Amino acid sequence: MILDFLREVTGDPKIPSFSARRIARIVHTKHDGTDFEDVGEVVASSDGWTAKLKVDYPRVFTDDKTRERTIRFLPIGQVGSLVLDANLKVKKFPSREACGKRIVSNLHKLVQRSERIVVRASAKRLAKVAIIREALNPIYIMTDHLLDHPSITSEEFRGLAKPKRFRQYLSLLEEIALVERRKDFFVQGTAFSSLRDQAIKEAETRSEQERLFEELMIAYILSERYDTVREVFHISRMQTYVHADNSYYEASLEAEKLLHQSEDSLLSRYNALYWFKSPLRLRPVLKELVRAGAMEHDGTHYIGVTELFNEMQAIKTQMPIADSLIA
Repeated sequence: MILDFLREVTGDPKIPSFSARRIARIVHTKHDGTDFEDVGEVVASSDGWTAKLKVDYPRVFTDDKTRERTIRFLPIGQVGSLVLDANLKVKKFPSREACGKRIVSNLHKLVQRSERIVVRASAKRLAKVAIIREALNPIYIMTDHLLDHPSITSEEFRGLAKPKRFRQYLSLLEEIALVERRKDFFVQGTAFSSLRDQAIKEAETRSEQERLFEELMIAYILSERYDTVREVFHISRMQTYVHADNSYYEASLEAEKLLHQSEDSLLSRYNALYWFKSPLRLRPVLKELVRAGAMEHDGTHYIGVTELFNEMQAIKTQMPIADSLIA
């Protein structure tokens, strides 16, 4: 019966394959009220069919200067599975609540993906933000020490307010070769030496070299281990700047072009992507990002930096969406 039905639907007497979208329409007929963009992989069994339900999420982006609108459909991926018997009767179907939770979860993962893209491309600009440098001050204390001393020993942790936190940071620095462990002490790593030599080459005075080294080091850490800094150390002050930066570029990356955004639009997008923060808190953050060169402001609208955006687009192609979603 099922083969005869599929032959009729597809118009193909041999049934070598069938259209997932046509099966989707059959499903809609059998299960009124549920509207999925697509049914993905369909697997036949001896007593029916199992289909992975996939959803594309619509987004509309508006350029606040030109008023041009761009529509994109984000591939959310699988949100559940549908099981049909041999008579195409629905045997098992995920609830709307379960599908909704999966959609929300995957949308959140896509926001985190764009954060990683933005931070990797903007790391050198973000490293110029004073509060981000201050948030990573324990790292600065240790690396500044190594600029003038051969090692950091266990004895030198005495008297620190949070010695355990400093040791966690040292482990992070060891992972990315900024320090190397030698028995019970730490010395400069290969990445440390490389960044120090770059600072000496590009800056003239000792104070300028130290300042540039600090920025290069923070940019390197953000680029290489932002997820660790975010998830392990929970530095909320720093995250506010990253979130504000991503609130602009996330939309432009999805629209695939730089968008002019008013302050109100950008603040609304921040509070839609993350948790609510007062405009009194966010306005200075946006101004600081402009001063750091992470974005620009023409007096009326915020706009991204072309050089950074081009790099973000290149990074985006190296980070497939499927890798960021729940399978």
